[in-house]
Amino acid sequence: MPSNITGIGGIKVGDQRLPSGTKPELGSPAQTLAGAPDESVKLSGEARNIIQIESKLKDIPEIDQARVERIRTAVAKGEYHVDPRRVALRFLEVEGHLATSS
Repeated sequence: MPSNITGIGGIKVGDQRLPSGTKPELGSPAQTLAGAPDESVKLSGEARNIIQIESKLKDIPEIDQARVERIRTAVAKGEYHVDPRRVALRFLEVEGHLATSS
């Protein structure tokens, strides 16, 4: 009995279609199919790489506390200077990336 799960319009098992967002009843053909022990999922090499990268990214802190402290200290001492040219160039660089990605 083939099934077609598309995420649009619900789950279709044989001639039966369940509306999106509904769960099949226990013992129904859809429930039996969904819980089949011989189901398997094969990931592409690219998908496996993405999973590995995500795992590594979780170990990297979102905020570099050492850098924050260096900047905070420099600001407090009046030693932190912003180069307006560099800031403007970075804005243009980001804008260029945004323009090419859309």
